[in-house]
This record gives sequence, C-alpha cells and structure tokens, in this order.
Amino acid sequence: MQLITIPLRDALLVAFGGTLCLCSGLVYYAMIGRVNRYLPDEEQINYLFRPRRAEFSKPLRLIREHRRLYPKSRLPLICILLEVVAIALIGIVVLTIPV
Repeated sequence: MQLITIPLRDALLVAFGGTLCLCSGLVYYAMIGRVNRYLPDEEQINYLFRPRRAEFSKPLRLIREHRRLYPKSRLPLICILLEVVAIALIGIVVLTIPV
C-alpha cells in the first residue's frame, strides 16, 4: 500500500480555510437568532437554510433583513470576508497541486 504525503503548508491552509468556514457558519447562526427575534413566526428564517417554499436565497434574505434591523452591525461583512478568505485559501491549495 502506497502512502500519500500532503505537504504541511497545504494541510495547514486547508485546515485554516475549514476553520474560517466554521466561523462563518457561527456568524450566520448569530445573525439568524438576532433577526428571528423581530420576525413573526411564519416569516422566521430556518437555521438549516432548508427551503420551505422554494426559497433558495436564504443567506441573501438573512443579510438583507439583518442590515434592515441592525444598520450599523458588521456581522454580514465579517461573514462574507470569512467565506472569501476560506475559499481563497482552499483555492490556493487546489491550484498548486501538481498534475
């Protein structure tokens, strides 16, 4: 059986990118909790982003509602930045894999 070796740099970049994705998810959950306090029961945003009535833009709706209720909050910006950096880190690893 042949062992596959992964460079330490690539493993660290993927691990850090995954950690940033997890942090972004936690920020989404915090925003959902804050927004759902002010929405009626039938309009509340589901924590799992499962579509109820063919709504596939729940993250966009969440950011829009959060900005409407909390105009000075930086949570949406932090969440988007975490996702962009995580995708960039994982993309760097994918692009540097020798073919």
